[in-house]
Amino acid sequence: MKRTLLFLFIFLTITSYAQAAALPENKAVFQLGNDKYTLNDKEQIMDTIPFITNGRVFIPVRYLAYVCGIEDKDISWDPGTQTVTLNLDNKYLQLKVGSKQLVENGRIVEMDVAPLIISERVFFPARWIAEAYNYQVEWIQTCKAVIIYAQGDIKPAPPEQ
Repeated sequence: MKRTLLFLFIFLTITSYAQAAALPENKAVFQLGNDKYTLNDKEQIMDTIPFITNGRVFIPVRYLAYVCGIEDKDISWDPGTQTVTLNLDNKYLQLKVGSKQLVENGRIVEMDVAPLIISERVFFPARWIAEAYNYQVEWIQTCKAVIIYAQGDIKPAPPEQ
């Protein structure tokens, strides 16, 4: 019995470390008014631009999801309820346009701003989504950029001013 419990403990410990190691650790820089962003030091192009309102930077949902390691197949949009669902390793986030409630695996978290639709694109407040997936978010006022990186990782370089 003791061997079985020991084996089970070792197995669960190794499995949890393997899952943590498998999580992506991306770095990104988004600059206000710019349709380009960097993801892991490679320039990417968006079909719209990030902006700031109510003291929060809003980034198009798809690009913010990519930074957090979420693939297209794990992003869903319900036009009837105007709700976006993101899934990464069975951590589900649901955000409804116009609502300040983020639902994280069924638990409600009150945000200070709500997702928006502009020109048929959904924009999320960068901080709330990135932090829910264990990313650090910082605002660089001098170059009007938001940087996103895995907690405990080295910050990406902000754009040149």
